[in-house]
Amino acid sequence: VRYARATGRALVIDWRDAKFQRDALFDFGDFLNIRDVRVFHIQEFLYIWKALKDHLRVIPPMFRYHLENKGDGHWNNLKFPDDNRRMQELAVGNGEDFVEEVVVFAGDQYRYFHYDEIQYVRLQRWMADKVRRFMLKEGLKKGEYVVVHLRGGDKPWKCEEALTWFYQPGKERFQDSASKWPTMSNYLAYMRQETQRLNPRNLREVVLTDTPCLKSKWYEELCSLQGEQCEVNVSQQLLRKHQRRLIETSLLDFSLMSLADRVVADGHSLFVSWICSAC
Repeated sequence: VRYARATGRALVIDWRDAKFQRDALFDFGDFLNIRDVRVFHIQEFLYIWKALKDHLRVIPPMFRYHLENKGDGHWNNLKFPDDNRRMQELAVGNGEDFVEEVVVFAGDQYRYFHYDEIQYVRLQRWMADKVRRFMLKEGLKKGEYVVVHLRGGDKPWKCEEALTWFYQPGKERFQDSASKWPTMSNYLAYMRQETQRLNPRNLREVVLTDTPCLKSKWYEELCSLQGEQCEVNVSQQLLRKHQRRLIETSLLDFSLMSLADRVVADGHSLFVSWICSAC
């Protein structure tokens, strides 16, 4: 986003990824818009590309042969040779922009984040209405609740199939999780302590998670600690195969976090870090 604003280029956000979007029935622009940047729908870009590709230059050059393909994991071999670092310099106004008409940035390898760019991102009206309806239904008001974000995706223990595709035990951040929280009980105890510390006003707590069974366990242990018997009813539906609903749920969670008084998290989510840094 910052690179597009700095150079005046149009931004095309390609969501054609097998894990994220298997078809072209929806796109970034269906959910979000970005102020002060021209944004093209991927299908609009591909229409132009197919008509003019013999006259357009592309960097990195090998992307010329892949732009019409859906994302299939080939991006890892097609990045800038400097781990994308030049993009960061151009985004802050240092150096001359590329001469090529099409610049492809794969959000991988070295990545940089400007959290204040969130000020340019807006929900589409229908999505904003969905957030408002949810808050009305749940009796939530801006700044009058605390979000507890339970992140299961990078933890060594698994309680549902949906997360096994993501967990990579050989990577540093997964090893860090295993060292800090070797069991689910360790993790939940840590998050309860953090919630008590960060919610001194005893505001209402809203639990959000990428792992439904983790949320169920949170409430089960909470009831046990309070010496109560309560029925825990958390939907265990796995959304990974329902990609549009997954995106809607993620944006709803994102909005609830941004409107909360505080977000209690474990420090492992860039998603949450973006929100907390912009608050």
